[in-house]
Amino acid sequence: MSLVTKNNKPVTIQIEFPDRNLIAQIWEVRVAACLYILLRFNVEGNDDYDRLLTARLYWSDLDRRVMQEVLLRWAACALACIGIFAGSLAHERRSRIFPDPGTGA
Repeated sequence: MSLVTKNNKPVTIQIEFPDRNLIAQIWEVRVAACLYILLRFNVEGNDDYDRLLTARLYWSDLDRRVMQEVLLRWAACALACIGIFAGSLAHERRSRIFPDPGTGA
């Protein structure tokens, strides 16, 4: 579900880079007791290239893949500043880098 303001406008954030600014719409998804915060870049104000950043995960295009990683780290830091910690994200990343030798996961 897209988060909206009191005026029923989508909640967006602007991320500043040296060569451009990106606009992300914030979505909230609840599954059981878990809250997921999603960023959507397919919004008005972003160019066509940037609008596709969240179209799929793990692009083969290295430039897009690196940009996804940068945005993921930025989002985790921003959420931590307001008291939301990306614990499951950290676990998922750790398990990819350091697989458990007993389970391979």
